[in-house]
Amino acid sequence: MNFQEDILPFLSSQRGQWLGLACGALVVLLLLYSLVKVVLLFVGNGEEEMIEAREDIPAEIAKPAPDLADLHLFGEYLPPSDDELGKDAPETSLNLTLVGIFAAPNDEKNATAIIYAAGREQRAYAVGADLPGGATVEEILSDRVIIRYKGKRESLLLPYKELPNATFDGLEQRSTPPRFKRIED
Repeated sequence: MNFQEDILPFLSSQRGQWLGLACGALVVLLLLYSLVKVVLLFVGNGEEEMIEAREDIPAEIAKPAPDLADLHLFGEYLPPSDDELGKDAPETSLNLTLVGIFAAPNDEKNATAIIYAAGREQRAYAVGADLPGGATVEEILSDRVIIRYKGKRESLLLPYKELPNATFDGLEQRSTPPRFKRIED
């Protein structure tokens, strides 16, 4: 069967044109029917469906669905322990002064602490570096450096001076001093 010789003349005839219109109308009706089904699926047809409880399912199996938050899809939050925060380490008695910290919470390799040892210049130290006096930098946190001295963990804290309670431009009085204040010589 040759398309150009047999089918093309039929489609160009009056019968072929009516057949094309009928097929097109059928496609449009099917599309409208599908659209109405989709709209009724989302909107509903005004009738509420009642779901009856099945008697054949035991009550312990037919539990309500848990809250989404209770599923812990991304893991369960565990607050850091005092050991992880370095709060278990007492303040060091070494003659060292913590001058500054460049903390890197997710990248301990790039964290740096600037420490001053009496009689020496201040210097930047990374985790694992040896300090004057025989201590080693174990951790660098945002507010302290944990060192290991003679097998024990000790904290080297940023020094601060307490500010007197004061009001600034109508703000309420502070009940506690700020945690850090710049130390001026």
